[in-house]
Amino acid sequence: MAATAGWIRLLVISPLEEDRESLREMLRGSNTSVRAANNFAQAKSALRKDRYDLIICEQELPDANWKDILNYVRRLQDIPRLTVTSSDADDQLWAEVLNLGGFEVLHKPFYADEVTRMLQTAALRTVGAWAR
Repeated sequence: MAATAGWIRLLVISPLEEDRESLREMLRGSNTSVRAANNFAQAKSALRKDRYDLIICEQELPDANWKDILNYVRRLQDIPRLTVTSSDADDQLWAEVLNLGGFEVLHKPFYADEVTRMLQTAALRTVGAWAR
């Protein structure tokens, strides 16, 4: 995906305003462009209009779940990495996300250090993909 030099384009999919705002605040001043969607329908609309390097998606949405998002983005030309968020993240969720092709699991509440580390890893992998 050709993002602006050094910028990560992030789509946050969550019905929870406090989660969307928490991530926006943590990433303010970083090299991350943050867009938000409340549900799968809004996410599909955003993904049809723009390209994203990374998606942070709530485990369960009002109209879908993270697997639906993963299946949808696999059909895109530039496939964004998918991180799943959950306050109930356990080893089973981690294994399922990674085995099905997801990128990461973030436990809630969010911690700035974890979010930053995840974004740095995503950025390094994205740059590596551009070099191929």
